[in-house]
Amino acid sequence: GLNHLHLVAEYSLTADRRIDAILLGHSHESIPLAIIVELKQWSSLGDNYQNETTDVNVRLGQEYAYRLHPVLQTKRYEEELNLHHTSVIQGLITTDCIQYLHNFKQDKNIFFEDAYEDFASRKNRLFVNGEELQLVEYLNKQFIKEVDGTTAAQVFLSGQYTVGEIGFNGIKKILNHEANATMIYDQNNVSAGISKLIRSFLENPRNMGI
Repeated sequence: GLNHLHLVAEYSLTADRRIDAILLGHSHESIPLAIIVELKQWSSLGDNYQNETTDVNVRLGQEYAYRLHPVLQTKRYEEELNLHHTSVIQGLITTDCIQYLHNFKQDKNIFFEDAYEDFASRKNRLFVNGEELQLVEYLNKQFIKEVDGTTAAQVFLSGQYTVGEIGFNGIKKILNHEANATMIYDQNNVSAGISKLIRSFLENPRNMGI
């Protein structure tokens, strides 16, 4: 029941970085909407023995390796479109992002507990094996069926992805300490670390060592 949507696959941000898929249609406000979809083949996670806040310990075959949290990965993609895609910058199309881990059979709460509590607000946007109906239901709530996604696709594809003056304006916002500036990648790690310290303090206010 989603054939009113259009799909862009492997959308290139840079020479070696691509968005797996982008679904295009119209929101319930009849505004063109692009939903970024990150697809993962992961089947399970291991213990977060390094106490990471932005990376998860993924099982890859017989090995484990830390990889960027999928929620953070898609948020970074969305931030890049907001900074560099002309149609998004001009407000011609809005964006959102979800993650679909079709092989993942563990409890998905592992992505949102303990060190990953900062991502809990986006739990309803991450879907795992067995949640296909929930995924379809979510998409039906975001897109209206009465309007075909052709216009949204044309708006998105007619825009240009550029890192020229638009990108420099984003850097200016960061240097000027503007509240709505998009954080650069290393700052995300620092921000997550600070949030962890604050949570620890709230759990034990007498811990003045923090």
